[in-house]
Amino acid sequence: MDLKILNEQKKMYEYLKWYLNEHRYQNALMSFYYAIDKHHNQKRKNGFPYIVHPFYVACFGIYLGLDSEKQIAVNLLHDVPEDCNDDLSKLDIDPDIKKSANILNFNPHKNKYPNDKHQATIEFYQNIRTDKEAIMCKILDRYHNLSTYGRDFTFEKVIAYSIETNEFIYPLIDDALSFYPIYESAIFYLQNGMQTFIRDADAQAFNKKRKVRNQIVA
Repeated sequence: MDLKILNEQKKMYEYLKWYLNEHRYQNALMSFYYAIDKHHNQKRKNGFPYIVHPFYVACFGIYLGLDSEKQIAVNLLHDVPEDCNDDLSKLDIDPDIKKSANILNFNPHKNKYPNDKHQATIEFYQNIRTDKEAIMCKILDRYHNLSTYGRDFTFEKVIAYSIETNEFIYPLIDDALSFYPIYESAIFYLQNGMQTFIRDADAQAFNKKRKVRNQIVA
């Protein structure tokens, strides 16, 4: 296991625990421990502990000023409903937090349209647009995923991710700028970062495919 990642995970754990206690964010603190428990032993595609991802989304959100208790709690919980098959009904926190986190679960839409992923995705993003914390969490989530996907994903996955980002995430960003101008600086920072990640990852993926093609021809 990469010691740098493990060290970052420990630092984020200690920082979040301190921050949530310091601000007396009891709902977020309970969400913090719940996410740790639910993602226990889960790994990302690169083999790193899954909890690093929600930790990063929460910490980076705080850094950018997306630091309300509800936002932090949703950021920490955002993958629990979808990846852990858990609707948070057993978590004793503010129901509004659970509602926002559950909006970020793609599975109900996928189950509704088992043969039409595009329609499921359209409905998924329409639902996200109904909730401020879900919108901001999804943008943070995509930023972090894009920051690593050029290294960890296949060429085909990179292309699919780029297409989805252009079709759904950028319009979501436009909505966020219209609905929540108070977050304008944070949103522009995230948008510019995404555009850079996509350019770099697309170039890397294209070069990998070209090398493979040249090897086959040779």
